[in-house]
Amino acid sequence: MIAAKKKFFALNDDVKRQYQGPAGTLLGYIPFDKERYNPNTYEVHEGFLMLSEDEDNLPYSQIPSLLPAAAKAFPAKAFPAFRDLSSNLMSALSVALGQGKDYLARMHQEFFAKKGYSCLRVNHFPPMEILPPPNSVRFGAHKDVSTFTILMTGDKGGLQICNRAGAWMDVPPNKLLVIAGQFLHFTSHEKFIAPVHRVMIPDNADRDISRFSIIFFICPDAHLPYRPACIEEPEPCTWKDYYSSFLSDYLTKNYQKKE
Repeated sequence: MIAAKKKFFALNDDVKRQYQGPAGTLLGYIPFDKERYNPNTYEVHEGFLMLSEDEDNLPYSQIPSLLPAAAKAFPAKAFPAFRDLSSNLMSALSVALGQGKDYLARMHQEFFAKKGYSCLRVNHFPPMEILPPPNSVRFGAHKDVSTFTILMTGDKGGLQICNRAGAWMDVPPNKLLVIAGQFLHFTSHEKFIAPVHRVMIPDNADRDISRFSIIFFICPDAHLPYRPACIEEPEPCTWKDYYSSFLSDYLTKNYQKKE
């Protein structure tokens, strides 16, 4: 997986931009200077995102021809591995909530059918060999809208998670993290908290070396209500409605046109 993603991000920027997804989505290649969670920060990263349904068929047929044969196996190997791990995590989380083992699995039928909004994302944080602009970060502070997120942090530092006291904690490199998303936050009646997290630019030699991360977002079935029944809402929205509103807001407010 590491070799495949490195070779893709090493391609010429003009070539990579050919693999951006449809307008109004975050699918496919996400170029530098296009993604920003805070209008007051400058974010230094690029990425590539594909849906679970693309497991058996890369969204852009020409990508395999740009990479060595070994790289073609990246999605085919990654999705089943993350799906198996997710299934075990759902069972454990369901029991922790005092429910049957299939409690969360019943809310993720689309995920197990290779449909829906669950997705795999790969991020590349380039070397910072020159001083970045003021207020620069590698990835801005945010919460995930997923049920939970599986994150392979890579071999360089910079990832931070905000604890309940509001303090930022450094996450050591080479870790596999499970981060609660906002759907699990509400479904668990706040037993599991969706934390704010970000990726900072290291103040040591690691800043001059590329950093990569692999993230798998496990998302619920689109028709499910976003909030549990105990929270009063005149017209509870579905998770799909919430995500669509979030994405529209996100693309409008935070997507920055490249100057």
